[in-house]
Amino acid sequence: GGVYLTPERISGLTFSMPHTQDCASYISLSSTALPKYRAIMGPFLWDVWLALTAVYLFAMFPIAFSVWHSIKPLLNDIREVENMFWYVFGTFTNCFTFTGENSWSKSDRTATKLFIGTYWIFTIIITACYTGSIVAFITLPVFPETIDSSKQLIEEGYKISILGTGGWERLYNETDDPVAMKVYKNVDLVPDLSAGFQNVTKNVHSWRQSAFLGSRKLLEHTVRTNFTPDDDNKRLLFHLSDECFVPLLVSFVLQQRTHYLEEINGALERALQGGFMKKVIQELEWEEYRSATGKLLKVHKGLMGVPEDRELNLDDTQGMFLLLGAGFAIGLFVLIIEISVWTTEQVKYRQLGELTLKQQAFDKLKEHGKAFYNCILAPANSGIIYLRERRVSSAFGEYVTRPYTSWPRSFFPSPTIQSPSPPPRNGTVSSAPPINLAADSRSMDQLPLPKEKPIRLMSF
Repeated sequence: GGVYLTPERISGLTFSMPHTQDCASYISLSSTALPKYRAIMGPFLWDVWLALTAVYLFAMFPIAFSVWHSIKPLLNDIREVENMFWYVFGTFTNCFTFTGENSWSKSDRTATKLFIGTYWIFTIIITACYTGSIVAFITLPVFPETIDSSKQLIEEGYKISILGTGGWERLYNETDDPVAMKVYKNVDLVPDLSAGFQNVTKNVHSWRQSAFLGSRKLLEHTVRTNFTPDDDNKRLLFHLSDECFVPLLVSFVLQQRTHYLEEINGALERALQGGFMKKVIQELEWEEYRSATGKLLKVHKGLMGVPEDRELNLDDTQGMFLLLGAGFAIGLFVLIIEISVWTTEQVKYRQLGELTLKQQAFDKLKEHGKAFYNCILAPANSGIIYLRERRVSSAFGEYVTRPYTSWPRSFFPSPTIQSPSPPPRNGTVSSAPPINLAADSRSMDQLPLPKEKPIRLMSF
């Protein structure tokens, strides 16, 4: 027990030598797991990704120069960048043979082969590092950065809460530290300790989180006895900062001009030197903070995870699905742009009276349809012979059915038609010339039948 030593209290009261040192520390909420959507970018820091991008973009220039001894083909045809893309993709898929017409691998120059070989070795090493890192990043627990200093509070934009009583506000007023002065601009006064903890917890999902400044010993005692989770799977825990914002010395208050001041100071000095005070603190912690399982209740002072072997779940692989969704979103955006450009061209074609792309496409489809019909359907239709029956009279009797065969056109005699005579001069209309049917006056029954041909059902 005891009180904090302050200049105002020392001038009016008598204190013993300090027996315990406390600190004014910040308490905030911290997450026990990093979001898995960052797993794709997590194995490398941003500067590594920037360096890799620069290498893959600028490595094409020495390779292209070694092939052509000039970079003009690369500058004239931007599609040569595709070569570099396929080399990158090939190293990731262990495909090292490219047989394209303009592939750099087909070059006979030794310098080009050395450039490409070095480039492949570099990419293989980077791929191995990334693969091993992403497996460890996903399977092992990785924790985010915690708030351990006043400078971090300013960088993250935290709001600070302190007690309105007890002289805590003077800790900011009596210092010339520029960091402390910036922190004091966002200070809120709370009436008690529970209100300070409430400010920390209620702003966890806000864009601007809160931290509470108080006695480290008191905050640790409150968290251990009231907010310690029952298991180690909690996503959010209270975290005490490692920085000691202001050292606080604890001592006993005595009457002024007391005669026991030297004896009390001597006893406290011997107790500190012999480790008696440390032993008393440990015994009190054992009695006060012991849990139902016989272990001490812990406050979250650091982030250390126990490695565990487990299978990946959907939460672990959400970064891959987000990457796929982002790719599809970009593709959809490009598709919308292409459709807009195509629609604009259609409007221009209509205004100029030319065939639009749609009409050209339909004409092309009709042309292909006719070709398909001529190749497949027309021979089949021409080879099908439909059988018909007709009734005739013969020596075997009447009404005997025979297969229908077409009469040849040359068999029927064509009627003789006289050429029209010129009209008379007096304007009278002459009668139509008579048709000569005397050439062949036989009836249909007297006409001979043509030779019968073998019946054929279908031919192709």
